[in-house]
Amino acid sequence: MVGGATHSGYLTINCSFWLCVLPKWLGNNLFECLRHSFSVSRNIEHIEIISALCDYLQGNLIRRSNEERVDLNINNILLRTALNLIKFFENYPLESTKHAQFLIFKQFVELASTRHLFPGYRKSKLVGKIQPFLDLEEKFLKIKENESNK
Repeated sequence: MVGGATHSGYLTINCSFWLCVLPKWLGNNLFECLRHSFSVSRNIEHIEIISALCDYLQGNLIRRSNEERVDLNINNILLRTALNLIKFFENYPLESTKHAQFLIFKQFVELASTRHLFPGYRKSKLVGKIQPFLDLEEKFLKIKENESNK
């Protein structure tokens, strides 16, 4: 334990977060405009652990036999699972810059989830309110860029 909290070291190295705003969907609903996902890939020998995580987080399990790996995916199609993931990483924080990525991912998902609470909420009504999502996307991309430059 570090500082009273258990860390998610097992996932830190092999996980990735992704988020973006797709401006081409201006005429469609917010659900189609905002994209966010989490994935973790491990060697197929770890399938039992990844499968248990998948069940716990209610994500999608993909077994890639040709590449001998297994993937756990959570994306905006399953917003509920993204919120489950946030709770998981609040209890078991990631280490390194992945934690900074997670914090922005969390803000993005939570903001998106508040927009999803209003059925029929159209992107046209959001035009003046899209900037917070764009700002989060920019911060996220800067962290990713800084990480890849190290």
